[in-house]
Amino acid sequence: MAVAAASIIYILIGVEDHTWAAEAAAAAENAGYFINLFAFVVILSAREYSRIVVNLIFSLLMLAFTLLGVMDAFPGTGDRYGNHWADATAWIGLFNYLVIGAALPKQGWIALAAFASAFPVVTIAAYLELTTPLAKEFAAIDHQTACMFRITKPAWNVINTSRIYAFSEVDLGYFIGEHSPRVAKVQGEGVYLWRYGAREFSKSYRDVGLFSDLVRRCAAERGNR
Repeated sequence: MAVAAASIIYILIGVEDHTWAAEAAAAAENAGYFINLFAFVVILSAREYSRIVVNLIFSLLMLAFTLLGVMDAFPGTGDRYGNHWADATAWIGLFNYLVIGAALPKQGWIALAAFASAFPVVTIAAYLELTTPLAKEFAAIDHQTACMFRITKPAWNVINTSRIYAFSEVDLGYFIGEHSPRVAKVQGEGVYLWRYGAREFSKSYRDVGLFSDLVRRCAAERGNR
């Protein structure tokens, strides 16, 4: 439960309800359900049967938000650019962890200590899991035939781009999410964006003007070398 709660907090720090973070939001939602289900086991083992009703309320709330998410994603009525209430379900799971911990004093202290230990471990593990494939891409790229660009959006309607040559220049920090810089790889006439959730480059068809500019810049810089 502590690992699931720590995972939810890590993910929610970076998720801002945009499409590309949908995989992360879904993982947080699943962690919330795990907390809720395991809480039943903790309650039964502590023989605090009256707490089952409280946990059941959390179960119903989570199911309600999941149903809203299904309706939100339904073709013709939904928003394909959101997380479909997955982040809200995850928040309920996290609150579930805190409430059950407070309701069961003995188990609550154990839950607090476990969370304090789990959060730094989850942070480091998530960082390594998300960044190792990208670091390998930088190690394998031939800068004579391809270019890597760091893309940031420091203000509304403002985009900064800079060519980078090493993974360290991405400057991600330990909490990776929608606030993190994007990485684009230009190879030939194709522009590929790094997807942190999928941990791979994929061809992008958005921001055509920006990507056309990156292709021109890459060709010019390779021609000047």
